[in-house]
Amino acid sequence: MDFCTAGSIPRTKLAEFFRRRWGSTKMVIASGIYECTELAGFGVLDEEGEIVGLITYVLRGDECEVTSLDSLRERQGLGTALLEKVEQVALENGCRVLRLTTTNDNLPALKFYQKRGFVLHRLLPGAVERSREIKPEIPLLGVDTLEDLPPGNWALVREAQLQTLQVPHTAMAVAIDVGEANDLHPQNKRDVALRLFLAARRLVFGEPVAAQGPLYARMERENGALKVFFTGVEGGLRAKGGELKWFEVCGADGVFHPARAGIQGEAVRVWSESVPDPRGVRYAWHDNPEGANLYNAKGLPASPFRARLAEDTGPA
Repeated sequence: MDFCTAGSIPRTKLAEFFRRRWGSTKMVIASGIYECTELAGFGVLDEEGEIVGLITYVLRGDECEVTSLDSLRERQGLGTALLEKVEQVALENGCRVLRLTTTNDNLPALKFYQKRGFVLHRLLPGAVERSREIKPEIPLLGVDTLEDLPPGNWALVREAQLQTLQVPHTAMAVAIDVGEANDLHPQNKRDVALRLFLAARRLVFGEPVAAQGPLYARMERENGALKVFFTGVEGGLRAKGGELKWFEVCGADGVFHPARAGIQGEAVRVWSESVPDPRGVRYAWHDNPEGANLYNAKGLPASPFRARLAEDTGPA
């Protein structure tokens, strides 16, 4: 395994590596904000000269802090070897402490460092939120699962969760079709994990993959019906297992009635004989909309929503 100093790697290559792996060349950790391409460190290059391992660090008095560690070849000892290189630097500079910061949800990292003698020193509540204020590129991924809530409030909470997508660099895995009404933790964790994986591939690594199911975009009137348009259609809309379910419409009075719905290209036409002049629509707007079946062609489910015509100011 041949090492090189981070300073010997072309700065453009370092910048490309950090943007691909970390979202930008700026690193925000508890001790400060760092421009990663200017930090000391060690790297490992493959036969084509591409970075397959990289560690950076800063020295402050009698402390050495690891600012980043990346190993693109797992289970080959690369991460351990890079860490040992920095440990040697710390010893040569008389450092008493070698520290680093990670997040409490990064279980592989916690396990890795604990196996190599690191101990948990301090918790920093709210650190990720503060860091995202400085570096908005830090991704935030979530799942629309629910805590133990009183009946009747679940749809409102899902709506609030959906609104977090307005924050830059966020993504959400919709899980209304894989959970159980009486259990916060869905038994089918595989599909939830796969949807988060797709979201990470698109959001973090910039891969052109379908990562989000249909999201409400807008609607318009159409001959006594409402035509609802979506983003995230990814090849078209699908009704899984038969006719579309869980659509409702309301008139000016705001009272919702079950509605029929049919797919028209990248939109859904929704109508009800009980509501000749529909003003609003909602989908899967219940605590447990079992059987909600609007998906895109990639098999990702639509998120529950409610909406009214822009010109309508009737009851919500």
